[in-house]
Amino acid sequence: MEEISKNPMTRKQLINQIVYTGYHNDLDQSTRLFVENRISMQAYQKAFERGRLLFRNGMKCNCPKCESKDVGDIC
Repeated sequence: MEEISKNPMTRKQLINQIVYTGYHNDLDQSTRLFVENRISMQAYQKAFERGRLLFRNGMKCNCPKCESKDVGDIC
């Protein structure tokens, strides 16, 4: 039988990852993070919305995917 590994992600890292998915409007990834981790729906929604707000306010993303795009492109 295969041993179940514990998720090494801390709560702070999880929240930051959900903010990131919110910025990129990645519902599939954010839903996976929510389902696979122990986090309340309220905390999840707040983090996702914070990411959307950062995007709407024009904050630049510095992830490798966005850094490789031209200046005018949107993620």
